[in-house]
Amino acid sequence: MRKAVIEIGREHDIMHFDGYLVADDCLIVIEKYVMWMYKVYIKDESGIFVSDQAGLWLGKLRREEDDEQVLILRVLNFMQNMTFFEFLRNHHDWSIDYDFCFVEAVI
Repeated sequence: MRKAVIEIGREHDIMHFDGYLVADDCLIVIEKYVMWMYKVYIKDESGIFVSDQAGLWLGKLRREEDDEQVLILRVLNFMQNMTFFEFLRNHHDWSIDYDFCFVEAVI
């Protein structure tokens, strides 16, 4: 995992996301109590990056953990056997013990 800033095309705007690159195509950004996951890919030959996006409400996990990298690793460990799209399909099966609630998914 390493810090990264990625430029992503969102509708008619180009936005810069500052977060943690956890794989060649997955950027994680934590904003307040939401952990946003972006599966990043190049849309066409223009070189503009676009992404699918999903957000998790972290609730008490965010209050318990100040270190963003530790928090990300804890969530990813829970998700380790899921692909990104399995997560999008199965978000309603998340354990209540982790106080997770699905926020948004855009495909």
